[in-house]
Amino acid sequence: SLGVSVSYSLPAAREAPLVIAQVNPRMPRTLGNAFLHRSQVDCWVEADHPLRELPPAPVGPVERSVGALVSELIPDGATIQIGIGAIPQAVMEALGGKRDLGIHSLLVDSMLPLIEKGVVTNARKTLHPGRMDLGEIFGTRRLFDFVHQNPAVNMEPSDIVHDPQVVGRIRDFVSINSALEVDLAGQVNAESVGRAQVSGIGGQFDFVLGASRAPGGRSIIALPSTGQNGTASRIVPALREGARVTTPRYLHDYVVTEYGVASLRGKSDAERAKALVRIAHPAFVESLERSLAATS
Repeated sequence: SLGVSVSYSLPAAREAPLVIAQVNPRMPRTLGNAFLHRSQVDCWVEADHPLRELPPAPVGPVERSVGALVSELIPDGATIQIGIGAIPQAVMEALGGKRDLGIHSLLVDSMLPLIEKGVVTNARKTLHPGRMDLGEIFGTRRLFDFVHQNPAVNMEPSDIVHDPQVVGRIRDFVSINSALEVDLAGQVNAESVGRAQVSGIGGQFDFVLGASRAPGGRSIIALPSTGQNGTASRIVPALREGARVTTPRYLHDYVVTEYGVASLRGKSDAERAKALVRIAHPAFVESLERSLAATS
């Protein structure tokens, strides 16, 4: 069993001409599509050391405000895809009153209390009811112990977990992703500062596209209204030159900051821009309105 991560490593190992495994008894044995047969491994090295842990992120008032607003967009019975960081942590903390939620793609420590309280049951999932379909598990020893030999955990590589056709068959699928900036057209940049690449694309586009196809699906881009210690707006007139478009303007449904929710589905360009200005930080609203007027 490849344990806590199968998303890219498992397909790679199944195709690679040389496979070297580190065998660590502290790695949890996860179930599902997580296995290599020993005949598929050319050699292995034994090791015994703790896994690297990722503790929950600290959550401040901005993140709590965003998390509360996002939670209102998540219906009972939804299957959730969400990442790591302070805002995802805040979203999880705000979901205590929901019922029969499911988890897709990633499992982190902040989801354990929801599982223990019966908020996350995976009972209404249309893909593998009663199980979480996961490519990655990030967290602490408590989480690693929870997933060990747990039949509710079904590991799947990224060509399944990220496949928009697979996601599109999951009823009430909700994708929750972050961004560095969103422009007034609704274009989402989650990976570059100008021309400088600062992260990979991850699964955002896959999950947003899948949510657009899912019955009752919805996609949410959640971010603080400002960056750089409050000196820069994350709602911008236009993406700066060279910035990557991670998610195109026509695909996602909501953008959420601590100042509100912009519902973008089915809106005209002008309506979308006005909705995004309304959720910008007040210090930047006037300049955004001037930019909008200049292009009208």
